Amino acid sequence: MDKIVQSRRSALKSIQMAKYLLNTTYPLIKEPKTLLSISDHIFNSFMSSVSMLLVSERNKKTIPPFHETTESKINSFKQNLVKKYRFEDYLNTIEIINNLSKHHKKSAVEFSRDRKFVLCDSQFKDIKIISEQDVKSFIEKAAEFNEKISSVVSNE
Repeated sequence: MDKIVQSRRSALKSIQMAKYLLNTTYPLIKEPKTLLSISDHIFNSFMSSVSMLLVSERNKKTIPPFHETTESKINSFKQNLVKKYRFEDYLNTIEIINNLSKHHKKSAVEFSRDRKFVLCDSQFKDIKIISEQDVKSFIEKAAEFNEKISSVVSNE
């Protein structure tokens, strides 16, 4: 149970940090690159919530063992729990944020435009844009997801 409590605390802390960065830091510095940092905190919150559910299900022996890597957790979550708990919409958001982070690592060009942060490959064919509104909706989804996971875990 200790891992479940740790994961819940971590998820809540990441959501609080994302909210703080969005509501306090971002308006102060007005730097759209901050949106990427905020999305990283949101992704960490999602992954902590996923870990909480995976550990709970693993303790009940309803899912097979999984590795502690992000990809393994996402795959195990996708294969074993998304349909069971109807978390398809949340999985979509998790994958969007994860792909955004991966795209950032590979991007050759990044710049700010109209209070949005733009990531591009070297040929400007693969373009990803993150806005303040995107981040706000991600935070809402992460908080909602955390509540649902906490509810599922505590009801057992």
